[in-house]
Amino acid sequence: MRGSVILSVLLFASCCSDQNKNPMHGDESLKREPARTTEQKSGEIWFLAPQEAAILVREGGKLLDARFYGLYLLSHVSGARSIHWKDFSVDGTGLLQSIEDIRTKLEKRGFHRDDMMLVYGGARDGWGEEGRIAWMLRSAGYANSYIVDGGYEALHPFLGRTSGPIQGEPQLAGSALSSDQISKQKAPDERLSVSIEQVKSGMNSEVVILDTREKREFAGSTPYGEDRGGHIPGAVHLYFLDFMQESGFILDREAVIELLRKRIHGFDDSNDSAARVEERTYITYCTGGVRSAFAAAVLRHYGINAYNYPGSMWEWSSQNPADYPLETSGP
Repeated sequence: MRGSVILSVLLFASCCSDQNKNPMHGDESLKREPARTTEQKSGEIWFLAPQEAAILVREGGKLLDARFYGLYLLSHVSGARSIHWKDFSVDGTGLLQSIEDIRTKLEKRGFHRDDMMLVYGGARDGWGEEGRIAWMLRSAGYANSYIVDGGYEALHPFLGRTSGPIQGEPQLAGSALSSDQISKQKAPDERLSVSIEQVKSGMNSEVVILDTREKREFAGSTPYGEDRGGHIPGAVHLYFLDFMQESGFILDREAVIELLRKRIHGFDDSNDSAARVEERTYITYCTGGVRSAFAAAVLRHYGINAYNYPGSMWEWSSQNPADYPLETSGP
């Protein structure tokens, strides 16, 4: 069935490229055109337009709300179930729990690895939680996991919205693992993540390390419990929201390439500067691997080699400063 569903989604997207109207709600139109799967020419598909996601939900896809639970209770897309990234992370860190534990928790909630998983968040009103959940799901082997471009505000016109909890929905407890136990667990999918040692190795290489936090954090502020302030030496500042339009949809591929070129090469207008940013490898980090997961998803969606560092500043800043230094200059 999935083959026919995907085909219908692509046909639907092609049809929508000729008109900006919402086909399920008459003359209601979206603020901006989202990045569509039909325009995504290389790399992996991570983002689906809300129209496409709505079709998949109607065909049996599982819809997940990655926002703070209080927002979910106030209002969520009809049929969505709440999921929070901390329920699958080692307490006090951004590191994932073991793959076995993650799969067990998901299976108990009725989520199976062959399910179609559609994740939405708050877009510009959130922290990139939808990216973190999609990254976590794919790391755990849930390959058919996608982010709904534009988030809650873009999706609810297609599927409706409601409030309150879903009756009988189990609430997950936090991780029972401590940070010193994580080394004993099966590692996440290495194709999507890097370890602290791999980040350290990338500091003096051609790898681009992207700091996706706010400017104040990059410069040394510690508003979210980091042991030390600053940024990883050599890191380039690129706030995760800079990958989004004001409407909450992600930038198109050309705009992402231009954004990277300006941040890395500055005023270099040579023709090969854009090509160079496409060909390089990127490591993204933030405080606990949430905002950086969203940024990595955008890059991978457009065929750019990117990896999320889940431990991020919570892990890096807790290490010996002599071995894991930080800089405090502004972006």
